[in-house]
Amino acid sequence: MKIINFIFFLVLIIAFFSCKNELKINAPYKEIPSIYAVLNPQETIQIIRVNKVFLGDGDANQMAKISDSINYQPGDLTISLKHSVNTNDIMFRDSMIIASEGAFNVNQRVYVCSQKLATSGIYTLTVKNNKTGNVYTAKSYALDSINPMNNGSLTPPYYPYSLNEDPLKYIDYSEQTKLFKINVECNKEKGKIFQVAMRFHFLEYFSSGNISNFVDYSFTNKDLTNLTTIGAFSFLVSEFRGSDLFGALGIALSKKNLNLNYPRKLYKIQYFVYSATQEYSDYLKISAPSLNIAQSNNLYSNFDDNYGPFSGKGAIGIFTFRSRCSVSKGVANDFITQFQRNSFTCNYRFYNADQTRQGCP
Repeated sequence: MKIINFIFFLVLIIAFFSCKNELKINAPYKEIPSIYAVLNPQETIQIIRVNKVFLGDGDANQMAKISDSINYQPGDLTISLKHSVNTNDIMFRDSMIIASEGAFNVNQRVYVCSQKLATSGIYTLTVKNNKTGNVYTAKSYALDSINPMNNGSLTPPYYPYSLNEDPLKYIDYSEQTKLFKINVECNKEKGKIFQVAMRFHFLEYFSSGNISNFVDYSFTNKDLTNLTTIGAFSFLVSEFRGSDLFGALGIALSKKNLNLNYPRKLYKIQYFVYSATQEYSDYLKISAPSLNIAQSNNLYSNFDDNYGPFSGKGAIGIFTFRSRCSVSKGVANDFITQFQRNSFTCNYRFYNADQTRQGCP
């Protein structure tokens, strides 16, 4: 009897659930644009990316490869920028770019403008969907760059190259075991997060003429807690050894798809110092990949007065500013020659300083 009752009960359960065999996981569509607007007053062109957060019954990986799934159509959006002391709106126009291969379609619609931006005051960004009437806004303080000539912000003195410079002031990172330092004067008025990068410019001697090319060496981001105080000044100190530099440059050169039938020669170093706001620092921290077993990340947004982790209101993304300082410096003969003899770089047919030999010794 107990067995019969158990079987009857099991049949009832199966019959009950067989009547409801459809599981709907897609909620009604709600427009939630993804906006990335990190503007730089030192750039000549400002670019904003706005994508649609899509929802559908198909494979999300396949849908991401469809341009219409992620891009708004031409004329769908009106994007404007207004300064706190200027009544004139700065208008953005839509354009298409080809992005690198990845999870999404390489054809990306972006919104650009070439108007000069202020380095102080408050800007308001407005994104309006002309079809739905939805409006998304965010505010941010503009950000100025550090001054490379102020109190020796970059030491040793990395001022622009001149033929009348003292040769002893040319940059020389040729010693492989030596620890080199770059000191950058920073303060909280010029940003909350900083990065230093070096760009190594070299000429490629083609039969049709010389062409300039470059490779970069970048340091990790640092914030105000990483600054070193010397007297009344605070410095961001970036350190590296000559061997680490040439090892990294060798990897960077291997990714440039260089034509090894022609020689090349180093001729200049360009130093960049980037700084950004606290909002950008928060965005990077919250958007970083999770190291937990449960791979769940918060979504950051400072749109629609929704500062901090995204709670489902308005747009997701960021509107903020970053800045860029750039100075150039000539290079010492020993450093030029090191590119020709160093095992990491010599295979790329670098000339030595007197241009009498190329390639590995």
